[in-house]
Amino acid sequence: MKRLLYWIGLLIGITACVNPKGEDVLAEAEQLMRAYPDSALSLLEQVEKEAASYSRRNRMRCRLLQAEAMNKAFLPLDSMDGMDEVLDYYLSHGNRDERMRAYYLMGSIYRDQGNSPLALQYYRDAIGEADTTETDCDYAQVSRIYAQMALLFDRQCYPQMELEQWKQAMRYALLAKDTLMYIQCQDYISGAYFLLSKEDSVVYFIQQAYRNYLKYGREDWAAATRIVMADYYLKHDSLDKAKQALDEYRNGSGFFESNDSVWSGYEIFYSYIGEYYEKTARLDSAVFYYWKLLRSCFDFIR
Repeated sequence: MKRLLYWIGLLIGITACVNPKGEDVLAEAEQLMRAYPDSALSLLEQVEKEAASYSRRNRMRCRLLQAEAMNKAFLPLDSMDGMDEVLDYYLSHGNRDERMRAYYLMGSIYRDQGNSPLALQYYRDAIGEADTTETDCDYAQVSRIYAQMALLFDRQCYPQMELEQWKQAMRYALLAKDTLMYIQCQDYISGAYFLLSKEDSVVYFIQQAYRNYLKYGREDWAAATRIVMADYYLKHDSLDKAKQALDEYRNGSGFFESNDSVWSGYEIFYSYIGEYYEKTARLDSAVFYYWKLLRSCFDFIR
């Protein structure tokens, strides 16, 4: 009997070493991460108390995955605690991929805190950890880091730097065979060209994005790009095409309430539809939409 208990104890000890506490649930969360970040986050929150008893390695991994899940689910990271410790741990014990992820998430925390200079520094540190000459490099992650840098330069109205980041994001999205990310870069890079007054490039990239969104079944994202073409058509007095673009935007983008009011943050639609009615001499309709635009400004001020 004693001999049997000895072997059972030994087996438990070996299993614990091979499969440390929390290993399975963390592996499951990581698997869920890319396609279902909400589910990954829910799983990690369920084991948050239990994680205190994990090994240090698995505690750090749990925090890293939790920050990743929140970031991918578009939840703000500005109040996220403990990432300093996570970064320090991976700088000492992690591989290049883990260090890149940790730097990226630190940058995202500062991004959400509104500290663009520190966010950019951590994003650059993350890129510095990526060995892009290796075939096992996480090109998809590299693409997203460049995209975040581009968005920060967009906030700062620095289109030249923004443009360079989008080009890199597109390059690595192609290497990752991340088609949807590549199309989103085509969409967003048009904004940098717009700020640089390069109209031909704006039209080229936004039309490419529109066609590719449709090709891959994202009719809503395709419709959302039509506001850019509406602006172009109105400038060139192609009024029928402008109305067609505005109608497609209204009907397909998903940015409108049932009462035909556009979501907060998208009120520029009222300006364009008002301009269309003004140019077609339907002044009552033009005034109606201009008033809606004005009221949205008053609501913002309040």
